[in-house]
Amino acid sequence: MGPRSIAISLLLLLSLVAAPVSGESQEVWACVSEIGEIVALDSESFSVDYRFNLTAGNFPLAIDFTPDGEFAYVVCRDSGNVVVLNASSLEEVATIDVGREPFAIEISADGARAFVTNSGDGTISVLATGTMAVEATIQVGSIPRDICISRDGGHAFVCLSGDDEVAVLSLDGLGVERRIGVGGGPWGLDVSTDDRRLYVSCHDEDMVYAIDLDGDEIVKRIEVNERPRGVSVIPGAQRVYVPAGEAVAIIDTVQNYKIDASGIHGDGWEGAVRPDGAYIFVSTVDHDDPIVEVVDISRMEKVESIWLGENAKYPRGLAFRPLLSSGRVPTSITCLGKERVDYNQTMEISGAISPPLQGITVTLVYTDPAASPLIVRKATTDSSGAYTDSFSPQSRGDWRVTASWDGDGEYSGATSAELHFRVGGGGQGEDAGPLPLIVIAVVLIVVVLVLRRRRGGKS
Repeated sequence: MGPRSIAISLLLLLSLVAAPVSGESQEVWACVSEIGEIVALDSESFSVDYRFNLTAGNFPLAIDFTPDGEFAYVVCRDSGNVVVLNASSLEEVATIDVGREPFAIEISADGARAFVTNSGDGTISVLATGTMAVEATIQVGSIPRDICISRDGGHAFVCLSGDDEVAVLSLDGLGVERRIGVGGGPWGLDVSTDDRRLYVSCHDEDMVYAIDLDGDEIVKRIEVNERPRGVSVIPGAQRVYVPAGEAVAIIDTVQNYKIDASGIHGDGWEGAVRPDGAYIFVSTVDHDDPIVEVVDISRMEKVESIWLGENAKYPRGLAFRPLLSSGRVPTSITCLGKERVDYNQTMEISGAISPPLQGITVTLVYTDPAASPLIVRKATTDSSGAYTDSFSPQSRGDWRVTASWDGDGEYSGATSAELHFRVGGGGQGEDAGPLPLIVIAVVLIVVVLVLRRRRGGKS
């Protein structure tokens, strides 16, 4: 490598260090329902950052943040209200009465409205965040649980556990547009990045339903571990993550089948994916220890159990607080791919910017294990904010890649977590690990011993 190549590599490395990392110091808040407490966790150190009690609501069950990270909306089941917090000062700035036994909440991408499911009376409370008051109440059906909003902001989807259906709401007319029949006890759901597929967990029959939204057709029933609850789709990824019993199931959205699972302690309640796509945090219930589990998504391996304290009980609702960004809208970007690819084969890297932004130039920086200069490639996002890059590594060994974008006057830039993948195979030169070396050493020893015996016999 010449002096010029070294200089270019150093400059690129310095630019990566200086770039904002979406997961840096980002908090995930957990609702500890039985004791009326919110615990803020540091998503980098996997530790409790601080904790506080709610005074205006009982049994906090679910939580969501406005897109600017300024306010937290906490659903309190037993008091039938939503407590609005200033997320910086932790001041309770408003209390909004909703329906009976509120269960879940989803705030729209523009931050203008919050939608609360009320499992006790079969309604949705529509909150105007500008006035922090109820704007409308929609009758939807029996025992509404989870709710999610389409990426284009036009529809909301609601699990109706008592009806074994999903209600599809028009957010323009604020009414039920249609219903989709699913399996027993639908609990959690999320929509794909392109708004074409809906994934619904059915708690009573240990299934996840994949639904084509073009014709509301069930395209696959995917068996998972027992008692599936929350559903998380990572923007731009071809994966769905579902806490189910004492595991987190991972589902391939192309073939629609379960491909892996990571063990956790206790029954998983809800999963919250760190915005850079590196980890999923899972709240757990029905066990002795009050913990939030951390699963490394690239390896689907539990890497940490965050203990919430002696007096804590089961954590339930989880949400990441968006990073504050000097008036610009914060964003995140993911970078996902296989853990291994054969030499001379193509490595497919995919991801997405959230919130979805079209026509954005994404910079991908690959680190070659052969100590060559960094490889910089470009990709462009589509209408769903997703990008792809097809790359053919020319060296065997352990590679790294990150994705980033610079931001603009309205949106802050972001850098993904680093993705590691291994290149091997492909014939001669395969890095096959220590076993072949051991075999060679044993063969050499045997040859030496045989030769010594022959020489001893001749003497």
